[in-house]
Amino acid sequence: MMLLSRPLQHELIILLSIMVLLIPTLLIFKRKNRWKLMLALFITIPLFITYIPNKPIPPQSAAHTEDSFTLSQQQAAFQKWFKEYQISLDNLDKIRQDFTRTLLELETGELSKASASEEFTIILTKARTYHEDLEKSLPPPELPLAQQQLIMNLIRETQTSSTTYIQLLEDSVKTLDEPKNKPKKTADLANEIKKSAILASPVYLDIMPTIAKLKNDLKL
Repeated sequence: MMLLSRPLQHELIILLSIMVLLIPTLLIFKRKNRWKLMLALFITIPLFITYIPNKPIPPQSAAHTEDSFTLSQQQAAFQKWFKEYQISLDNLDKIRQDFTRTLLELETGELSKASASEEFTIILTKARTYHEDLEKSLPPPELPLAQQQLIMNLIRETQTSSTTYIQLLEDSVKTLDEPKNKPKKTADLANEIKKSAILASPVYLDIMPTIAKLKNDLKL
């Protein structure tokens, strides 16, 4: 059974009311003028019927989505997301620390070029895994759209920083494994990687102002 929207039901009721009123008028009208009324009726009704499906339906307000969740539900959704997001930040910090440690050990000669390449490859594998999880991260749908946008901005900044570290690790492995670099000293290669890290300059994530605003909005 086809269900009609409320505006469409109103339109059909109006149409039927017009027809009910016109039928008695048609019967009492003089015979010689009756055909004019019938002609007007036959022209008006098809136009009216054609107009109904094409009439734009007023868009529903997006506010109903936000209003469908209580403040406590929004608070719980944010806290759950923030706990997961902090894990992503911790993972990203581990990548940074491991990269810095390996580069330092390469620079001081504690690691050979081959060993450093292996270490960077292990870190790279972890970084890619963490990044895949980060790409699945989304703002909680329970939150208002404005707050979802703030969270989405944080996620994108974090993804950008994660991508930078992945590229930096890939370049580091390539630098160490490049056949033409085999004759170079370990310290020189470490210096090249350090320069690449400075040029890449992974994004510094200053999340606290945004998190503070979100908590204030949610009365946390």
